[in-house]
Amino acid sequence: MTIMKNLLTVLLSAAVLLGCAKTKPAQASVPAKQPAVAPKVTPAPAVTKRATKKYSIVADAVALKKGAKAVATLRVKPGKGLKFNKEFPSKFIVNAGKHASCDVAKLSKRSGHVKIDGKTGVVSIPLTGTTAGSEKLSIQGSFSVCSDEQCYVLRGEMLTLAVRVN
Repeated sequence: MTIMKNLLTVLLSAAVLLGCAKTKPAQASVPAKQPAVAPKVTPAPAVTKRATKKYSIVADAVALKKGAKAVATLRVKPGKGLKFNKEFPSKFIVNAGKHASCDVAKLSKRSGHVKIDGKTGVVSIPLTGTTAGSEKLSIQGSFSVCSDEQCYVLRGEMLTLAVRVN
């Protein structure tokens, strides 16, 4: 039994000595010198807007007569591997122009103006010609496109529609 006690005492003493022998290296008390001039950094190349888009817009120019009504069609074509999200409450607001105005304040799926054709979103825009001339109407769209793994919510997207009133 004493041999066992002595052996245990020797092992514990050795462990304590080995544990205490490890000392941390001394920390430098003087901070490292900073370079006087910042190194030259080359900026990354700019990404074109076209490359960052998750969709494209296809709309034929609309021609109508002063005082006449017409329905323009604007198609939201999702990018490669994406589809128009039919579950998202898409809405489009057409800002009145100088030559034409939209007959509905907010175009949405609920109002029947936004529909799905395969993977493409189709927006029907009821217009009235007010004065003769050509312009691009601005449209603010909020919609979503999805892949199999992820959805992209696009809010406040500024779109345009070419209109000519005779």
